[in-house]
Amino acid sequence: MELASSLNASRKKDVALKLHNPYANVKKYGVQPMASKREKIKLKSSKSHYHYYTMKNKTSTPDRLTLKKYDPIVREKVEFKETK
Repeated sequence: MELASSLNASRKKDVALKLHNPYANVKKYGVQPMASKREKIKLKSSKSHYHYYTMKNKTSTPDRLTLKKYDPIVREKVEFKETK
């Protein structure tokens, strides 16, 4: 009985995964999912090797970001520039 219930539970998980798969329509209809306008970027400190990871909107800010943030190595606010 326990084996049958575990099989039913795994089938339910498979069904749930199929329902929430964003790429399911690609196979069925040939429709690509919408591309994200946000990309992950790396901000590097101008005074040390420290860096942050953050997201930015590619369409609204196509050029490179520069932000003033806290650098724990230098223990002060410094300018961070976007790198690849």
